[in-house]
Amino acid sequence: MSSITPFAQLLHTYFHDWLITQRGAARHTILACRDAWRLLLRFVAARVQQPVARLALSSLTATAI
Repeated sequence: MSSITPFAQLLHTYFHDWLITQRGAARHTILACRDAWRLLLRFVAARVQQPVARLALSSLTATAI
């Protein structure tokens, strides 16, 4: 069984396949997006009282955010 959650795989695909490959985003843009996601995921994880690694896309609700 894979330890990577579907949401983590989705984020990986967003950064590597879309931002870098398809959009050709600048390094600073990628780092800014990474930092924004990191802050958001830590905030939501604290709100729903789960580790960041266990978050699912369904955890990102308007109520949680």
